[in-house]
Amino acid sequence: MIRKFEKIPVTVASHPYGTAEKKCDFARRGFVEEEFFMHGTANVYGTVDGKTSVVYSAAPYVNRFVVRRPVDQSRFSGNIIVEILNSTSWIDIDRMWVISKEKFMRDGDTYIGITSKPNTIPVMKKLDPKRYEALSWANPRKATKPAEELGNLAGASSPETEDGLFWDMLIDLAEVLRDRGRTPIEDSEKARIFLTGWSQSGGYMLRFVNTFAYKDPREVPLFDGYFAAGAACIAYPGLNQEESRPWSSPDNFSNAVSDAPVPWRLGKHYQPYIDVHTESENSGLGTKEARCPDSDDSDFPYRAYDIPGASHDTWYNMVEYFKNDPDLFTTGIFPAYGGREPLANDYPYEFIFNAAYQMLFDWVNKGIVPPRISLIELDGAANDNKRDEHGNALGGWRTAFVDYPACTYYKRSTPLTPFFTFGCGVFGYKVLFGAEKMKRLYGSLDTYRTLVEEMAGRQVTAKQLLPGDHEAYIKRALEYARQAGL
Repeated sequence: MIRKFEKIPVTVASHPYGTAEKKCDFARRGFVEEEFFMHGTANVYGTVDGKTSVVYSAAPYVNRFVVRRPVDQSRFSGNIIVEILNSTSWIDIDRMWVISKEKFMRDGDTYIGITSKPNTIPVMKKLDPKRYEALSWANPRKATKPAEELGNLAGASSPETEDGLFWDMLIDLAEVLRDRGRTPIEDSEKARIFLTGWSQSGGYMLRFVNTFAYKDPREVPLFDGYFAAGAACIAYPGLNQEESRPWSSPDNFSNAVSDAPVPWRLGKHYQPYIDVHTESENSGLGTKEARCPDSDDSDFPYRAYDIPGASHDTWYNMVEYFKNDPDLFTTGIFPAYGGREPLANDYPYEFIFNAAYQMLFDWVNKGIVPPRISLIELDGAANDNKRDEHGNALGGWRTAFVDYPACTYYKRSTPLTPFFTFGCGVFGYKVLFGAEKMKRLYGSLDTYRTLVEEMAGRQVTAKQLLPGDHEAYIKRALEYARQAGL
């Protein structure tokens, strides 16, 4: 239960960790960023006789969330996107914001990013001890396992804190967003509220939906729709950190998901759920078993989309976006591509994410059922994706970047040092075709432009590319073609 919200002032000397205010030019875009602390109590849940039960009641906590919204409330779209911030790198990463921020700001959506794990708090306190002094996820119980066996990622959980407090934090936030009298977000009572998460946070979403979202009968659902991404290869978290299965090395990825419950086994989604995967989750590290079949059933509206060419991490959302971030430098964190191959994968999958978000919004708000799109074709014998004559994956949500390619995209790079082994497993690279091959394929840049423009037009018609992204899509494709020598 949330007892109170506390708005934390933004000053010249103190700002939210991971602020996007300058990076995204909020002053010009008419957006504002605010940070709130939520003070409350949460139960710790566990499995008792095979059922989810409360094993400790009303543990006090103080957590935080960041709000990014239009300054002018008349611009508010009516959509609130709540992101479970990703904690895998021991910092709060707002990956879904990074990918689709242009769409959110362009359309006037409100974004909320909530801290999902206490392992990120030490970095926040290192940056600004006074601002974040009050944050607390204190473990109300005595830990029975050593630290290295707690949680679903080795070293990311502590006996002094409890990861499992998050489920009630998220439930409480969703409930108060429905109650205008209690929430700090204006007009949230009238809004449609969507939950989103990337990678490990997508695993959190799966646990939340299967165990908590429909646990109690509700006249109004906690969330109106769900958007998970990059999560087919992620360990399924336990109800509390002592129940979580360790996820300590890339060798455990396939084992970690082999017994993970999936939605059609444990229950029904009553709100639309969109599940997006890159090549990194589609084969090798991932498994098709972590997805559902597409469904239009009102009890289970679901779509899965694959992105050929894309790797889990890309140059933009892992390196470029953070390159001048003083908060990271101050706390000694330097996002980097660690592959031996010189060119990191920079497939621009934000265009697909933006269109998929709009499909989810239209599904919920207008009842428009999104298209079914074939998944990436698999070579069962090789447990890998089938490839075309250029080495790019077949099937999936096609774009000009793979139908009229300027390079071959790879989903996994070779680590420079053992330190980068984990990251390189989900951070691919690309090999440019070169001038000779580009001219043989396309002749000239003008011809290439015509091909890309025609495909972009078809995709807009099919609602697989947003009109607002049309110009940027063509510009990016031409940029890549020039880079490859055309």
